[in-house]
Amino acid sequence: MNNENNLHHNLEFGSPWLDEKDWQNGQIHSSARTALYASLFFALFWNIISFPIAFIAITDTYHGWNIDHLDPVLFVALFPIIGIGLIFWAYKTYRQWSAFGRLSLTLDPYPGSIGGDVGGFLELPVRWRSGYDFKVTINCIHHTITSNGKNSSHKQKIVWKKHAAVDYEPSVNGIRLKFKSPVDEGLIASEPQEGRSYYRWVVHITGQYKQSNINLDRDFDIPVFKLNTSQSSHLHIMASAPEVSIEQISEEQVHIKQNTRSLELNYPRSRYGSMGKGLFIFALIFVGVTAFLGYETVSEIYSSGSFSLFSVGITGFMSVIFGLTSLTMLGFALHLLTNHLEVLIDSNGIKVVSQSLIHNSTKTASLSQIQKISKKTTMSSGQGTAATLYFTVTAELDNHKKMTLGNGIKGQLVADSLIKLINKQLKNTTLSSSSGKTVDEVDSPLEDTDTQKEKVAQYIKRFKWIVNIIGFIFILLFLFEFFSFAMFFK
Repeated sequence: MNNENNLHHNLEFGSPWLDEKDWQNGQIHSSARTALYASLFFALFWNIISFPIAFIAITDTYHGWNIDHLDPVLFVALFPIIGIGLIFWAYKTYRQWSAFGRLSLTLDPYPGSIGGDVGGFLELPVRWRSGYDFKVTINCIHHTITSNGKNSSHKQKIVWKKHAAVDYEPSVNGIRLKFKSPVDEGLIASEPQEGRSYYRWVVHITGQYKQSNINLDRDFDIPVFKLNTSQSSHLHIMASAPEVSIEQISEEQVHIKQNTRSLELNYPRSRYGSMGKGLFIFALIFVGVTAFLGYETVSEIYSSGSFSLFSVGITGFMSVIFGLTSLTMLGFALHLLTNHLEVLIDSNGIKVVSQSLIHNSTKTASLSQIQKISKKTTMSSGQGTAATLYFTVTAELDNHKKMTLGNGIKGQLVADSLIKLINKQLKNTTLSSSSGKTVDEVDSPLEDTDTQKEKVAQYIKRFKWIVNIIGFIFILLFLFEFFSFAMFFK
């Protein structure tokens, strides 16, 4: 809250983007050189430590390197293998640095404008030819830092992402890569990297020249603010923002059948791919931990006539917690692996059939009930700008309810393409052409985040008394164990 107050104050009386050294002249440098030094240092440090330790440990266990039995010490050999992988990673980072050097991004407008544009250009030391394939995305990332004693974790979540329009022109040193993209209203401006929560804006540029095998992969941390007047980019870009055509959408994500009267969208069970399988394996691990804790609890009770009530209470309570968690994860994993969604849009309205091993449902709505079609991010895999986003497309009805018209949609471009297809079909089926309520509108990710926070807060308040009871039981168990020991020593 203090960051927002300071930001509004600086917007009225100054330019907060000038407070950071890296943003003062409108030219932004990437952190590629820091990443290069870090990769070289880490690879060198890891190998200097891991190889001698592995050599000493194995030679002490197996004299003369005669491996006649398996010993857990062999796992030490994994560390040098990881070190070799780090060497390849450092080499790859060095090749990219030597090919492109330290790149400088010039913003236009400066700073980026919420409700306006984010744009800019940079010079690439690449010969002017045809056949470039560079992609630029604008990302708003929410950083959260959590600490538990001496340990801390840093999480990054993309709350907004947009593919920019990209164009090229010859320059003195090679080519000039230009880009620009509109930015939605309602997003949070860049914030200082202070406290446990802050927002940053990052331009992510990837790609290569088709005859080169060296990829460009750079991030530029840029200033983006809500100005009194929205600013537009002056860059002249002939190309439009990248799109995915209906023909390019894989049937592994959605199978589309369309004619002038109806549109059928069939989302197969395999659309979540490795995410559902990974979650299923992770859930099985939790099931195994639950079984182990339950076995330990029962064994301690029946192993002897006397047992530690506190110890049994702890293991029993952990068994219950891990059991509930594992069942929840297993149920969600099974839902992802077995969910099949069918959507039919015709003159009779919209019909949505969802089937899985966990839940089956059928929903219908008339065309006159539909207010707008929107999308929101529901899941992500990976970290930072390299994260893959999964979207859910919904129809908002006049009774403030929502119908899911697609889920597990991989990538923003595919989600946008499906929204356009649905809107086009709704127009073809004469959905209130006079009202004009069905537009390609995107829900604010910040509103969705706030809604989730409110729901979590309500759940905490609702079950607060359960937490208090559990804490009270633990205190009773501890007191009982303490007085039992006191009586024993007495």
